[in-house]
Amino acid sequence: MCSYKVVKVFFEVWGLQTRVEAGVHRAVRDIILKGHKQAFLWIDEWHGLTMEDIREYERKVHEETNRMVLSNGTGAVADGATP
Repeated sequence: MCSYKVVKVFFEVWGLQTRVEAGVHRAVRDIILKGHKQAFLWIDEWHGLTMEDIREYERKVHEETNRMVLSNGTGAVADGATP
């Protein structure tokens, strides 16, 4: 599997630009890396599933996530969004 992500950050404030842009890039990299690590760790759950099975699994996780978010009172994840 190959995955490409394009992240562009423009923070044009003299004296802060380099640090802020580097910090944002580092944070995004860490988030993406964590997601890929989790996908690999959960390989037993999704390996061998058909595309239909994967879509059903995504739908189930999406509904569970919405229930957790709503129970915390912070609002729901947008309809149609995949986890």
